[in-house]
Amino acid sequence: MKKVYLYISMFLMFSIILPGCATLKKKSSEFTHGMTEAQVIELWGEPAEKVKVGLTENNYPVEVWTYHQKALALLRKEEYCVLIFVDSELYSWAINEPEFIFAELVKLGALKEEITDFTQTQNQKSMQDAANQAEQIRKMMEVIRTYNFFQNTQRDIQTMQNIRNMQQQQLILPPPPQRPARPLQRQ
Repeated sequence: MKKVYLYISMFLMFSIILPGCATLKKKSSEFTHGMTEAQVIELWGEPAEKVKVGLTENNYPVEVWTYHQKALALLRKEEYCVLIFVDSELYSWAINEPEFIFAELVKLGALKEEITDFTQTQNQKSMQDAANQAEQIRKMMEVIRTYNFFQNTQRDIQTMQNIRNMQQQQLILPPPPQRPARPLQRQ
């Protein structure tokens, strides 16, 4: 009997959790090349982002749409689907593959080849950020060194003034009183 309750509870749990876990890969099988923007909106709704990328070599407008979905709520992982439209028709799509999208945009002529390597661009950006941070730290250390030098110089000046004051006070002081002479003893 316990096994029956266990199976029923497992069935209920999976029937509640799994329908919400439909991945974008499964849903993307509904796409076909040449679909219009309106047909895509009917299937998936409005995208999270729409970006006009530019024009193809034949001057057709290129637009990129992005859809986001949490893969599993417990893992806090997010999937994204990127669609490329050329002249308002679906040209290509990919799930979690930025390199493929960049390659497609370069092939269309909407992007220049210099920025195709997404990871290289990210690495260059992180290296530039690190260089900027190192430069800020260097400037801050220079300010600290300059401030320490200023404090040391002020301390040295104060010490020299104290020494001079002491020397001047020694020169001004009257000589210590002399002891009276001892009387001579008579015999």
